[in-house]
Amino acid sequence: IQRLVVEREREDAWHYSLLLVRGGSPKEEFEGRVTLQVTVHPIPGSGLTTRPTILTLPDEEPATAPALTLKFKYYQRLEGTFGVPKDSAVRAVTARVFESGQPNPRATRNLVIP
Repeated sequence: IQRLVVEREREDAWHYSLLLVRGGSPKEEFEGRVTLQVTVHPIPGSGLTTRPTILTLPDEEPATAPALTLKFKYYQRLEGTFGVPKDSAVRAVTARVFESGQPNPRATRNLVIP
């Protein structure tokens, strides 16, 4: 995972962008999927519970599944948007790349948002 960027798009939505790169000289295409684990914290003073929540994509937002599907030989860019409750902010994102048919991730990248 060469690059992982997550930015607020609107009050209730965040935009993500990933760049996945394979090293060497691959003979076949890589096929798999990406999962995003998003830690969402309420904004202080919003009246929401003070406990953070975990949002897992694409499990909790099935509409994001096509954007998180991988099929590439050298590199692939992924972009999309996911929703969060109003008066909340994303504080951390973990991206995991899974090869088709494999239970363990091939790559993992963490992003902490101050």
